[in-house]
Amino acid sequence: MPVAHTAEQKREILARWDMITWRDCQGYEEVLGHNPLQLALDGLKANDRFVWYDLACGDFEAGTEVWRRTDKRATVIGVELDPNRPGERAPNLALREGDIIDYPIPTDVDLITCVHGLYYVEKLQPGGTNQALQNWYNAMPNGARLLANISPQMPRFDATLKAMSQALDGYTFGSWATIDMVVLDITKTDQLPSIITLQ
Repeated sequence: MPVAHTAEQKREILARWDMITWRDCQGYEEVLGHNPLQLALDGLKANDRFVWYDLACGDFEAGTEVWRRTDKRATVIGVELDPNRPGERAPNLALREGDIIDYPIPTDVDLITCVHGLYYVEKLQPGGTNQALQNWYNAMPNGARLLANISPQMPRFDATLKAMSQALDGYTFGSWATIDMVVLDITKTDQLPSIITLQ
C-alpha cells in the first residue's frame, strides 16, 4: 500500500530533489509547445477575460510575466506546495499554497498548466497523476484547455496515457513528444465527456 505523505513531508521531500523551479513563458513554450502569454492575449482578445491556473508553478515567473504583459487584465493563479516566494501579488495575481492533486479549480478557468509537476506527484503519491488529471479535467468548462507534460520515466506512465484515452472515449487528444516527455494537450468540447474517471 502506498505511503500517504502529509503536506509538510511532501515539502521536505521536494526540497531534497533537484527541481526546476524557475521558468518564464519561453520555458513553458519549450516544454508544452505553447506560450501562455500568447494564449492569454488570444483569450483576452476573444472574450475580454482569461483565467489561468498554473499548478506546480515553481517561482511563478511565467504567471507574473503574463499578468504584467496583459496590462494586468488576465487572472493568474499559481499553486505550489511552498508558496513563500517573493514577487508581486494582486487580486487577480496570486500564488497559493496547495496540493495540486486536489486543489479546487474554479469553473471559469480558461487554461490549466502543469510543467514537470506530475512526475513528482506520481513519485510522492502513486496514482496521484491520474487523480490530478481527473480532477483538473472535471473542473474545466467547455473551451478550457489543459496542458501538462508527463515523462516516460514516471511510474505508471503507460497506464496514465491509456486511462486518459479510454476516459475520453478513445479520443486522440493532442500530444507531442520530445525525447523525454509527452505533452497532454486537451481542449474540452461538447464531443468529449463532461466528467471522467481515471483508474
